[in-house]
Amino acid sequence: MSNLPEWVPYPDLGTVCVLGIANFSVDENNRRTGADLKLKQVLWGAYKEIDDETLKHFVYIETINGKGEIGYYGAEVLVQEKDGKKVNSLIYFDPVYQDTKDPSIFWRRIPNVLEISVEDVARFAVDTHNSNNDDNLVYISTVEGWFYEVSPNTIRYELFIQAKDCFGRVRIYRAVVLEVTLLPEKIRTLEYFKITPRKC
Repeated sequence: MSNLPEWVPYPDLGTVCVLGIANFSVDENNRRTGADLKLKQVLWGAYKEIDDETLKHFVYIETINGKGEIGYYGAEVLVQEKDGKKVNSLIYFDPVYQDTKDPSIFWRRIPNVLEISVEDVARFAVDTHNSNNDDNLVYISTVEGWFYEVSPNTIRYELFIQAKDCFGRVRIYRAVVLEVTLLPEKIRTLEYFKITPRKC
C-alpha cells in the first residue's frame, strides 16, 4: 500500500462496510486462484477518495485455510458507483507484513524475484556495498523480496540476497534499496546491507 497522506484509516474495523470489503477480497482471490481462505479478522484498513463515485480501499487481514494455517494478506479493492450500484474490483491480494516502525506501511511480497528488474536492484545493492566497503561479494541470486510504494514514482525494496565472499562462503544478506523513477532514469540508493537470516 502506498504510504500517502490521502489514505484515511477506518475508524472502526468491525463495520459491515469494512468486513464486506475484506470478505470480497478473500472470495475474489479464492475464485481467481482456487485457494480456500476464510477471513478471520481485519487488522488494519484505510480508504482514499479517487473521485465522487470511486473509493479505493486497503485492508490488512488475517486468514485461515482448510488446513488451519494462518496467513496475513494485504488487499486493495476499487469500489465504483455505476448505474446506482456499487461495483467492486480486486486490484491485488498479496502476502504482506506490517512495518515494525510505521504501522501504516505494509510490505508486499514480490511474487517472482527472478524478474530482471528485481535482479537489477539486487546486483546494484551488492555492487554498491562492495564499492562502499572495499568488499568483494559475488552476487548469486535473490531468494526473497518485498516492496512498498513510497509515492507513485518511488519504491522501497527489501531483498534477501545470496552472495559469496572471497573465502567462498555463501550467505544471505538483507538489502534495502530506494528506487526513484525519473524517466528515463531510475535513481537508486542503498539504505541497508547486512548479513541476516531470511524472513520466514
